[in-house]
Amino acid sequence: MIKDYTKDLESEDYLLPSTKGGHIEVNMVYQMFQKVAKLLGRDDIGTHTLRKTFGYHLLQENQRRGHTDGNTRSQQRENNKTLYWDQ
Repeated sequence: MIKDYTKDLESEDYLLPSTKGGHIEVNMVYQMFQKVAKLLGRDDIGTHTLRKTFGYHLLQENQRRGHTDGNTRSQQRENNKTLYWDQ
């Protein structure tokens, strides 16, 4: 399903574009998660859950690849944004 959705996207395209063009706002992502959670009858999922799950799977993948300390990326704060790059 995801492959079908993304097959025609260019690398610079937004995965979830707004209806007005450009990217969607953070609160829209939150609202979308709330609607889906309600449809599923769940109250234990949300945007923070997605972040935690992504972090968990990233950690598992790094360990699988032989990284032992999990500190495989550098970060820098700039203009209130965190920038990451591989070491």
